[in-house]
Amino acid sequence: HCHPLLSPPAFTMRLPSFVRRLLAAPQHASVAKFAAPPSVAVCPALHTYVMEKMLRLTPEQRALQTEIAEADRAIMAGSPDEAQFMAWLCEVMGARKVLEIGVFRGSTTLSLALALPEEGKVIGLDISEEYAELGKKYWADAGVAAKIDLRIGNAVEIMADLVASEAETFDMSFIDANKSDYDAYYEESLKLLRKGGVVIIDNTFWHG
Repeated sequence: HCHPLLSPPAFTMRLPSFVRRLLAAPQHASVAKFAAPPSVAVCPALHTYVMEKMLRLTPEQRALQTEIAEADRAIMAGSPDEAQFMAWLCEVMGARKVLEIGVFRGSTTLSLALALPEEGKVIGLDISEEYAELGKKYWADAGVAAKIDLRIGNAVEIMADLVASEAETFDMSFIDANKSDYDAYYEESLKLLRKGGVVIIDNTFWHG
Protein backbone atom coordinates (compact mmCIF):
# COMPACT_ATOMS: atom_id res chain seq x y z
CA HIS A 1 0.00 0.00 0.00
CA CYS A 2 1.16 3.52 -0.74
CA HIS A 3 1.52 5.82 2.22
CA PRO A 4 -0.18 9.22 1.90
CA LEU A 5 2.22 12.08 1.27
CA LEU A 6 3.24 13.83 4.44
CA SER A 7 2.61 17.53 4.70
CA PRO A 8 5.83 19.60 4.88
CA PRO A 9 5.62 20.15 8.67
CA ALA A 10 4.94 16.45 9.31
CA PHE A 11 7.74 15.39 7.00
CA THR A 12 10.16 17.83 8.61
CA MET A 13 9.44 16.47 12.09
CA ARG A 14 10.60 13.02 10.97
CA LEU A 15 14.04 14.30 10.04
CA PRO A 16 16.98 14.18 12.49
CA SER A 17 17.07 17.25 14.73
CA PHE A 18 20.30 18.63 13.25
CA VAL A 19 18.80 18.42 9.73
CA ARG A 20 15.73 20.33 10.93
CA ARG A 21 18.01 23.04 12.33
CA LEU A 22 19.88 23.19 9.06
CA LEU A 23 16.71 23.56 7.01
CA ALA A 24 15.46 26.24 9.37
CA ALA A 25 18.63 28.34 9.05
CA PRO A 26 17.69 31.73 7.54
CA GLN A 27 20.54 31.73 5.01
CA HIS A 28 18.92 28.84 3.15
CA ALA A 29 16.03 31.06 2.20
CA SER A 30 18.02 34.14 1.26
CA VAL A 31 21.36 33.03 -0.25
CA ALA A 32 21.87 31.21 -3.54
CA LYS A 33 23.50 27.79 -3.18
CA PHE A 34 26.60 28.81 -5.11
CA ALA A 35 27.17 31.73 -2.74
CA ALA A 36 26.47 29.91 0.53
CA PRO A 37 28.88 27.71 2.51
CA PRO A 38 28.37 23.95 2.03
CA SER A 39 25.77 22.36 4.27
CA VAL A 40 28.39 20.36 6.15
CA ALA A 41 30.13 23.62 7.10
CA VAL A 42 26.87 25.10 8.41
CA CYS A 43 26.08 21.92 10.32
CA PRO A 44 29.20 19.77 10.94
CA ALA A 45 27.06 16.97 12.40
CA LEU A 46 26.02 16.23 8.83
CA HIS A 47 29.47 14.77 8.17
CA THR A 48 29.00 12.10 10.83
CA TYR A 49 25.49 11.37 9.56
CA VAL A 50 26.62 11.03 5.93
CA MET A 51 29.60 8.84 6.83
CA GLU A 52 27.39 6.53 8.90
CA LYS A 53 24.77 6.17 6.17
CA MET A 54 26.93 6.21 3.03
CA LEU A 55 29.95 4.00 3.67
CA ARG A 56 29.77 0.36 2.59
CA LEU A 57 32.88 -1.16 4.13
CA THR A 58 33.84 -4.81 4.17
CA PRO A 59 34.93 -6.26 7.53
CA GLU A 60 38.56 -6.08 6.33
CA GLN A 61 38.22 -2.43 5.34
CA ARG A 62 36.62 -1.55 8.65
CA ALA A 63 39.31 -3.38 10.64
CA LEU A 64 42.09 -1.69 8.66
CA GLN A 65 40.54 1.74 9.18
CA THR A 66 40.35 1.05 12.92
CA GLU A 67 44.02 0.08 13.10
CA ILE A 68 45.05 3.10 11.02
CA ALA A 69 43.15 5.42 13.37
CA GLU A 70 45.16 4.06 16.29
CA ALA A 71 48.55 4.21 14.51
CA ASP A 72 50.95 7.10 14.07
CA ARG A 73 50.41 9.62 11.25
CA ALA A 74 46.80 8.51 10.85
CA ILE A 75 45.97 11.87 9.25
CA MET A 76 48.00 10.83 6.19
CA ALA A 77 45.68 7.98 5.29
CA GLY A 78 43.06 8.55 2.62
CA SER A 79 39.52 8.98 3.90
CA PRO A 80 37.15 6.02 3.44
CA ASP A 81 34.56 8.08 1.58
CA GLU A 82 37.20 9.18 -0.93
CA ALA A 83 38.31 5.57 -1.38
CA GLN A 84 34.73 4.43 -1.84
CA PHE A 85 34.16 7.09 -4.50
CA MET A 86 37.24 5.96 -6.43
CA ALA A 87 36.18 2.32 -6.14
CA TRP A 88 32.78 3.24 -7.56
CA LEU A 89 34.46 5.16 -10.37
CA CYS A 90 36.58 2.09 -11.19
CA GLU A 91 33.43 0.00 -11.39
CA VAL A 92 31.51 2.36 -13.69
CA MET A 93 34.60 2.78 -15.90
CA GLY A 94 35.17 -0.94 -16.11
CA ALA A 95 38.72 -0.29 -14.92
CA ARG A 96 41.20 -3.15 -14.96
CA LYS A 97 44.51 -1.42 -14.28
CA VAL A 98 45.10 1.34 -11.73
CA LEU A 99 48.22 3.20 -10.63
CA GLU A 100 48.37 4.45 -7.04
CA ILE A 101 51.18 6.88 -6.25
CA GLY A 102 51.51 6.91 -2.48
CA VAL A 103 50.28 3.76 -0.73
CA PHE A 104 51.00 4.54 2.93
CA ARG A 105 48.94 2.10 5.05
CA GLY A 106 47.17 0.62 2.04
CA SER A 107 43.54 1.39 2.82
CA THR A 108 42.83 3.06 -0.51
CA THR A 109 44.80 0.30 -2.24
CA LEU A 110 42.44 -2.22 -0.66
CA SER A 111 39.35 -0.35 -1.86
CA LEU A 112 40.67 -0.09 -5.40
CA ALA A 113 41.64 -3.77 -5.55
CA LEU A 114 38.20 -4.83 -4.30
CA ALA A 115 36.60 -2.84 -7.12
CA LEU A 116 38.64 -4.43 -9.90
CA PRO A 117 37.81 -7.73 -11.64
CA GLU A 118 39.78 -10.88 -10.84
CA GLU A 119 42.33 -10.15 -13.56
CA GLY A 120 42.62 -6.51 -12.48
CA LYS A 121 45.79 -4.97 -11.09
CA VAL A 122 46.67 -2.09 -8.77
CA ILE A 123 50.29 -1.02 -9.10
CA GLY A 124 51.12 0.87 -5.92
CA LEU A 125 54.22 3.04 -5.59
CA ASP A 126 55.76 4.16 -2.32
CA ILE A 127 59.15 5.20 -1.02
CA SER A 128 58.82 2.99 2.08
CA GLU A 129 57.45 -0.49 2.61
CA GLU A 130 57.23 -0.11 6.39
CA TYR A 131 53.83 1.59 6.52
CA ALA A 132 52.32 -0.73 3.91
CA GLU A 133 52.99 -3.77 6.10
CA LEU A 134 49.76 -3.05 7.96
CA GLY A 135 47.72 -3.01 4.78
CA LYS A 136 49.30 -6.19 3.43
CA LYS A 137 47.66 -8.23 6.17
CA TYR A 138 44.21 -7.01 5.18
CA TRP A 139 44.89 -7.30 1.45
CA ALA A 140 45.47 -11.00 2.08
CA ASP A 141 42.46 -11.36 4.39
CA ALA A 142 40.23 -9.74 1.75
CA GLY A 143 41.55 -12.08 -0.95
CA VAL A 144 42.96 -9.32 -3.18
CA ALA A 145 46.71 -9.54 -2.47
CA ALA A 146 47.30 -11.08 -5.91
CA LYS A 147 45.78 -7.98 -7.53
CA ILE A 148 48.25 -5.62 -5.83
CA ASP A 149 51.77 -5.03 -7.12
CA LEU A 150 53.61 -2.90 -4.55
CA ARG A 151 56.79 -1.29 -5.88
CA ILE A 152 59.17 0.50 -3.52
CA GLY A 153 61.45 3.31 -4.63
CA ASN A 154 61.43 6.70 -6.30
CA ALA A 155 57.99 7.00 -7.89
CA VAL A 156 59.08 9.30 -10.73
CA GLU A 157 61.76 6.81 -11.77
CA ILE A 158 59.38 3.84 -11.51
CA MET A 159 56.80 5.71 -13.60
CA ALA A 160 59.42 6.46 -16.26
CA ASP A 161 60.15 2.73 -16.47
CA LEU A 162 56.42 2.02 -16.77
CA VAL A 163 56.12 4.57 -19.58
CA ALA A 164 58.79 2.67 -21.50
CA SER A 165 56.87 -0.60 -21.29
CA GLU A 166 53.23 0.08 -20.37
CA ALA A 167 52.31 3.49 -21.83
CA GLU A 168 48.61 4.17 -22.40
CA THR A 169 47.49 1.00 -20.61
CA PHE A 170 46.21 2.35 -17.27
CA ASP A 171 42.60 3.27 -16.61
CA MET A 172 43.23 5.46 -13.58
CA SER A 173 46.08 7.16 -11.75
CA PHE A 174 45.62 8.27 -8.14
CA ILE A 175 48.22 10.75 -6.88
CA ASP A 176 48.63 11.07 -3.11
CA ALA A 177 52.35 11.28 -2.31
CA ASN A 178 54.95 13.98 -1.64
CA LYS A 179 53.55 17.25 -2.92
CA SER A 180 56.79 18.62 -4.38
CA ASP A 181 56.69 15.97 -7.12
CA TYR A 182 53.02 16.34 -8.03
CA ASP A 183 53.82 18.01 -11.38
CA ALA A 184 56.04 15.09 -12.37
CA TYR A 185 53.50 12.52 -11.20
CA TYR A 186 50.81 14.23 -13.24
CA GLU A 187 52.86 14.48 -16.43
CA GLU A 188 53.98 10.84 -16.22
CA SER A 189 50.42 9.76 -15.48
CA LEU A 190 49.23 11.34 -18.73
CA LYS A 191 51.66 9.12 -20.62
CA LEU A 192 50.49 6.01 -18.80
CA LEU A 193 46.72 6.50 -19.12
CA ARG A 194 44.67 5.14 -21.96
CA LYS A 195 42.42 7.49 -23.90
CA GLY A 196 39.56 8.35 -21.56
CA GLY A 197 41.59 7.45 -18.48
CA VAL A 198 41.30 9.47 -15.28
CA VAL A 199 43.85 11.21 -13.05
CA ILE A 200 42.71 11.81 -9.45
CA ILE A 201 44.87 14.16 -7.38
CA ASP A 202 44.49 14.32 -3.60
CA ASN A 203 45.20 17.38 -1.41
CA THR A 204 44.95 19.91 -4.25
CA PHE A 205 43.74 22.55 -1.75
CA TRP A 206 46.00 21.37 1.08
CA HIS A 207 46.49 24.24 3.57
CA GLY A 208 44.67 26.55 1.12
